[in-house]
Amino acid sequence: LPYFDKIVNVYGENYNITNIDVKGVEEVYDLEIDDETHSYVLDNGTIHHNTILTAGIIKYANDLDMKTLTIVPSTSLLIQTKDTIESMKIPVGEFSGKRKETDAPNIVATWQSLQNQPKMMRNFECVIWDECHNAKSYVALKLMNEAINTELRIGLTGTVPKEKLDYMNLKGSFGEVLYEVKAKDLQKRNILSSIQIYIVKMMYPKQYVN
Repeated sequence: LPYFDKIVNVYGENYNITNIDVKGVEEVYDLEIDDETHSYVLDNGTIHHNTILTAGIIKYANDLDMKTLTIVPSTSLLIQTKDTIESMKIPVGEFSGKRKETDAPNIVATWQSLQNQPKMMRNFECVIWDECHNAKSYVALKLMNEAINTELRIGLTGTVPKEKLDYMNLKGSFGEVLYEVKAKDLQKRNILSSIQIYIVKMMYPKQYVN
């Protein structure tokens, strides 16, 4: 599985990976990485660090001579994503209100910064949209419609919209959801905490009850 080798090799010295399990059906895989931070890579981002997954995808795309654009919803997430990618020795630039580093082979940008320059989307063969459930808006659809040269479109989210129109908008930009992990399955694998509900019955004096 060379795709996952690319992701694993990107970790470098800062990550102590003790176990890797690859589970999948046909060409759809769930890559689970156990380390001290419990980083899990799942289909819809329910529990994992998107920035680490993004770095692995960027490394893979660069090896295919693809220029990449990673879109995030906020400046704080832009800084986090860029710092993580840089820590893995992957060249990356920033496209924001303060900086316009468009010559970099990999760029991290907020969609707010891109909305006034939608044709910039045509410069990338790989587009990664973090928290892509936000991409259901008209501005996001307009941006993705400009990505006419993008061969690899990847949306990362833990919140696939339930509304049919919102789901279809995401589908039009990124394609179908290929593989879904239910919360109850994560609980069985001890990735999510099990829920315990305790009902406490309180007895109040009549004068305090309306």
